[in-house]
Amino acid sequence: MTAGGTGKTPLVGWITNYLLSRDARPALISRGYGRTSRGVRVVSDGNGHVLGADEGGDEPVQLSHAFPGVPVIVGERRTEAAEVALARFHPDILVLDDAFQHRAIGRHLNILVVDASCDLTREPMLPAGRRREQLSSMQRASLLVFTHVRSLPGTVPWEYRIRRWYDGEIVYTSRQIAALKSTSGEAAEIALCRGKRCLLLSGIGKPQQFEHDVRDLGVDVAGHIRYRDHYRYAARDIESILAEADRLDAEVLMTTEKDLTRLHSVPGALDTLAARLRVVAAVLAVHTSPAGLLEAHLDACIGRAA
Repeated sequence: MTAGGTGKTPLVGWITNYLLSRDARPALISRGYGRTSRGVRVVSDGNGHVLGADEGGDEPVQLSHAFPGVPVIVGERRTEAAEVALARFHPDILVLDDAFQHRAIGRHLNILVVDASCDLTREPMLPAGRRREQLSSMQRASLLVFTHVRSLPGTVPWEYRIRRWYDGEIVYTSRQIAALKSTSGEAAEIALCRGKRCLLLSGIGKPQQFEHDVRDLGVDVAGHIRYRDHYRYAARDIESILAEADRLDAEVLMTTEKDLTRLHSVPGALDTLAARLRVVAAVLAVHTSPAGLLEAHLDACIGRAA
């Protein structure tokens, strides 16, 4: 229902991981916001070939690296992307990232993702605010998932106000940084960042949430360079990042997985940064409550696919 920083893609990752654990064969469909290409593109064929972030979009590429065996297809028209997915990869489930407003494809499960930290009922419509459509549209949802819940089991102080439009089941999710990875994708120890001055780098919808997650690790945050969501990095930005790291005497540069995919698109950028700093990306883990509720809805989808 809102644009930017709602936590949709981490939830898609959680859903994909669960489907794989149940031996389902999902394919992921996305618009690929922020990419330079147009039309339908196979970001990942599920067999090792993955497009870069410029052509495929940062979030689809991020999911492709997280799930290398899962096909990922992008397209402005989700129906066309779905047709390619079905014809080429024969999945038994299609997972659509950010498609609540794209109603041309029927769905067995329509999940509405709502940011618990922002009262949806008081959020203005675009362009004045972040809300995409009328609150009455919540009636289309078969399940509501609150993200950015501070602690589980969850409650959201203003959730009673949405009951005028939605009276179904609610899943609460929280997130935390569960691990770090290097620029090559290898695991990095969180403990190695503690006691060192850390510079954060992000171009995401809610940079303050990323900073909060990092501080929860007990990491000393020396500063935070913030770019707009889906920002496309250039060589001049690498110079600015290093200058800020020198100014703050930072030893570690910590970014998000989404940003890391875009940095890979700048020739030599990561090597240049790694020559001066330890560069790591935060890997998020999503936790859900009540236990088993989201799983039950997904199991019903698997049953229908079978």
